[in-house]
Amino acid sequence: MIIRKFRAQDTREVAKIIKETFQKYNHADGSKEAIRKYVERFEEDKLSALTDSLQKGRIVLIAEDNGRIMGVVRGDENRVSNLFVDGRYHGRGIGRRLIDEFEKKAREFGSDYINIKSSLYAVPFYQHMGYTRTTGIRKAKRLWGIKYQPMIKRLK
Repeated sequence: MIIRKFRAQDTREVAKIIKETFQKYNHADGSKEAIRKYVERFEEDKLSALTDSLQKGRIVLIAEDNGRIMGVVRGDENRVSNLFVDGRYHGRGIGRRLIDEFEKKAREFGSDYINIKSSLYAVPFYQHMGYTRTTGIRKAKRLWGIKYQPMIKRLK
């Protein structure tokens, strides 16, 4: 497996991973309507906007093995915006590798911390990676009330 920078031709597979993973593992984080609206952002007719967003990202990394995209992480030097690993590959160290590389890139940008609005499902993963909760569970106003857990990690 390699961790590499995002390329425009990755968009369709990245969108599929985000949609499927979010629907399967984050369905309890919001109402059915909120979940539906979230995954709509990754439909076929929205791929151009997604490509633009991913290309503008400061740090966007792909986990790939033999041409198959298995996961994606994106954000900037102080914030993970998204981490998604194809559910078929959970528990194989892919998320860890993506976060480790993300943190390395963040340090290169001069960051000494990373914030994340973790899905409730992913909190144990981030805690295992050294992130700590900063407050209680919140609801994202601009994401139709989907719940998240604010977390932070100080980089050394």
